[in-house]
Amino acid sequence: MKHYFGIFFSISLFLHLPVTTTVSAAPLVTAHAPITTPVRRLEHHTTVASAAYSPDGKCIVTTTYAGDPPQIWDAVTGKKIGALGRMGATSAAYSPDGDSAMTRSFENERQVAGEYSVRLWDVPTCKERWVLKVDRHKELDIESASYSPDSKYVTIALNSRTFFRAIILDAANGEQLRVLVHPAIVRSVAYSPDGKYVITGSEDLMVRTWDVTTGKLLETKILPDSDKYREQLNRRFVSCFVSYSPDGKHILALWEGSARIWDVATGEELLVLPGDQISPMYSPDGKYIVHAVSPETAQILDAATGKELGVLGGHKDIRSAAFSPDGNFVITTSGFEALIWDLRTYLDQPGSIISEGNGHLQDRPGVRARL
Repeated sequence: MKHYFGIFFSISLFLHLPVTTTVSAAPLVTAHAPITTPVRRLEHHTTVASAAYSPDGKCIVTTTYAGDPPQIWDAVTGKKIGALGRMGATSAAYSPDGDSAMTRSFENERQVAGEYSVRLWDVPTCKERWVLKVDRHKELDIESASYSPDSKYVTIALNSRTFFRAIILDAANGEQLRVLVHPAIVRSVAYSPDGKYVITGSEDLMVRTWDVTTGKLLETKILPDSDKYREQLNRRFVSCFVSYSPDGKHILALWEGSARIWDVATGEELLVLPGDQISPMYSPDGKYIVHAVSPETAQILDAATGKELGVLGGHKDIRSAAFSPDGNFVITTSGFEALIWDLRTYLDQPGSIISEGNGHLQDRPGVRARL
């Protein structure tokens, strides 16, 4: 899988729930001709790994696979305005309050041997606050990292060859606060919108819910149809990306060629979206999802029905996609570029987001940050 955020609610996920009302979205269709002209192209000298907006929408941070420092861009003009340190990074994300940024790096330029690291940076000064380093010969990888909604905590998926866990750190100083032990490799972590819970996705094809304050495991959900894949788990990489909807009512999990959405309160599977080219992301108001079923195109989908509302085309090999904090733009990464798409321009047509009476995708709450 290619990589990369309140309202109180009760968590109630169940084991082996019967699925009776799942809606399966159709594969990529031609309801909308692919749009191939972004409003901005942020050009790099090598393959772009990730791109993310700052919470105020004024800046964008990008990373590459070549060991370059994360680059900071003006989101309006597309001009490069700075960098985070001198260390190369393959992923980066702003904190929800915008005061810091987190990067995942290799400790050598060629990304062959040495150490992995997660660094937290002070955004105003671009100075490093703290760093977590792990020996690559002892640990498998730093798989995922996510800020809490209040920016006070960071949760990281960290696996060795025999010890699989997610760890909760104090974002101010990097102090380890809690360890969430798993029986299988942890691939993804995400906070609930109110910050009370963390969900994790692991290679045993289970989604687990944890109490942030106590570190206690609250619920475990087995992904549908997972039994037929279990005999293959020891022979290949299995991805499992998880996230909450912005209102906390739904959980989205990406695994084995499709994205699935569940109701948090009932555990009922509501929607299946084919494709696993990228980790799908909700719009800030939770009404839409950006998703990809092929390397060439990204779809804007209705989050409730899976209906296609628009197609962003012209990609060489799409690696990531994310909405801007106001929901007006989507940024995708492909080849040597990060591409900015203006949804107000491209989706103003019959059947689209704007023409269906949902305004201009503005006045949305801030996005959650994750690696």
